[in-house]
Amino acid sequence: IEKINSDLENTEIVDTGNTAFDAIISTKKALAESKNIEFTIQIQIPEKLKVDAVDLCVIFGNSLDNAIEACEKLENHRMINVSAIYDDCQLICKITNTASLSTTDLQTTKDDKENHGFGLDNIKQALSKYNHVLKIDQSDNKFVLSFIIFNC
Repeated sequence: IEKINSDLENTEIVDTGNTAFDAIISTKKALAESKNIEFTIQIQIPEKLKVDAVDLCVIFGNSLDNAIEACEKLENHRMINVSAIYDDCQLICKITNTASLSTTDLQTTKDDKENHGFGLDNIKQALSKYNHVLKIDQSDNKFVLSFIIFNC
């Protein structure tokens, strides 16, 4: 907690009014910036969403942990961009990060595979509770996770 508080003191706090979303994005932004990863956001969401706060944390927490881990493997041009826009009863999200060209099988690279490598499955499970569309793309040196949650 002290480390997170220290990291948050040196970063801009995201304030959309949605407490869970703000907390997870602000924390991951601070973590990324502490690792010299450029972190940009475009956020336009209402305070209240029909998406459970725990699911928001699972989706964005795992997505951003994966993005940070991918960026850490790079020596230069380490970047994460988060876009979350609410429009016409849809939460439209896109998380883009720089990544190695060798990241194609979406499996964990950690040695302890028994306790790691569940992030994408957790994201899919959280999204499965909602009417959604999920798309994963990788090209050149970028990884893109996009999803829409139909929220009416």
